[in-house]
Amino acid sequence: MNANKSDGFATKLGFVFAAAGSAVGLGNLWKFPYMLGANGGGIFLIVYIIIMLIVAVPVCMYESAIGKHTRLSSGTQAYAKIAEEKGKSKNWGIIGFLGVLATFAMLFYYSVVGGWVLDYLFKAIVTGLPTAETAGDTFGAVITSTGEPIIWNIIFLAITLVICLGGIKNGIEKMSNIMMPALFVLLLVLVVRSLTLPGAMEGVKWMFTPSTAAIEEAGGFGKVLIAALGQVFFSCSLGIGILITYGAYSSKEQNFIKSAYLVPLLDTAVAILAGLAIIPAVFAAGYEPSQGAGLLFVVIPSVLASFGPVLGRIFGILFFLLAAFAAFTTSVAMVELPVNWLMERFNWTRKKAVIFDGILTLILSCLASLSYGTGIISTISIVGRNIFDFFDFFSATLLMPIGGLLGAIFVGYIWKPESTIPLLTNDGQIKFPMFGWFKLCVKIIIPVLIFLIFLSGFGII
Repeated sequence: MNANKSDGFATKLGFVFAAAGSAVGLGNLWKFPYMLGANGGGIFLIVYIIIMLIVAVPVCMYESAIGKHTRLSSGTQAYAKIAEEKGKSKNWGIIGFLGVLATFAMLFYYSVVGGWVLDYLFKAIVTGLPTAETAGDTFGAVITSTGEPIIWNIIFLAITLVICLGGIKNGIEKMSNIMMPALFVLLLVLVVRSLTLPGAMEGVKWMFTPSTAAIEEAGGFGKVLIAALGQVFFSCSLGIGILITYGAYSSKEQNFIKSAYLVPLLDTAVAILAGLAIIPAVFAAGYEPSQGAGLLFVVIPSVLASFGPVLGRIFGILFFLLAAFAAFTTSVAMVELPVNWLMERFNWTRKKAVIFDGILTLILSCLASLSYGTGIISTISIVGRNIFDFFDFFSATLLMPIGGLLGAIFVGYIWKPESTIPLLTNDGQIKFPMFGWFKLCVKIIIPVLIFLIFLSGFGII
């Protein structure tokens, strides 16, 4: 489906905020701090930044270029069109479909976590967050109960769908223009508070100081490398084609070279700020930084409770409001991709596609939520995983690496990196001195690294 120009991005900054918003999400606030904690602190951060530059930046460039070239908002159609132009099979469109399927599956569990965030935001406002003594039991009760997480999941999903019903200009762009700046402001407030706590500087030192002992404790450099690779793909939503969709809706004058650096830069900045808001506070409160996925919902409420009843509630509201903003900026992108595919495949209106997507997501996300409960759904196992964990494995470990690998091969060896030059430089108006490096990354470095992620996901390495 050709992108509706009247529903395109109104401003160049709107494109950057929306693209960054698709990357900035709970991967930054929920996953990055505990991945940092479990993988050696400073050394993980250095590897993460390097991978951002050699993987995320080139992928952002070529996905945006595909969208601009084809003006097709569906990755499936876009890849098929370019393949046809090159005399190849239109079956290459499967790359775009893998991205659609990945985002579909990701939202099934992501909306559940988004519901947990809204639940904790409500608790922070109404009753206050749980204390250090009750935080673990409270989180356990939240995720294992039947009604509570489903109600919040429905609320989270409903807000996401309403934003997407507004389209690109009146929905996603307006939301991103409000939530992205607000997210940075809230993060900065929390960082200032965290850094003023007694003992917080030990956390800062741990975050930014590479340590051979920390590498050994994390399981070796290879494990740190694979963890950083996986986090970059998860955080930036690489290989699913959302920037193909946004690129199709962008203006012809959009500077995609600059945007390709700005989007990973904003994503990394949020991740580092989230680390500075959380890790120093964790050290100050005497907790271990390698607390795992419970860091956001168990350790952070415990830390905030130590601020006292008044400050603890204020900063608890700010923190989970921040987490909610981050969750929504990503969830709308997860809906937009399958919605565009449904509009293209069945010639549906946006409203019909959003409603269909919402109903299917509601059903399967409720099953994902119930898989943590005590009923019969929790006994269902798919390849050794409950329903929630299976959706995570299916999207992040299987579909995203395969889609990313095929996408890099397609651009590197079928479309060819040279084809992106006029699109990225606006027909020579913008300089592209790093093209040689871009070409090397697309043809060799990115496929090799993605293949390593794939092997790691299956426990082969």
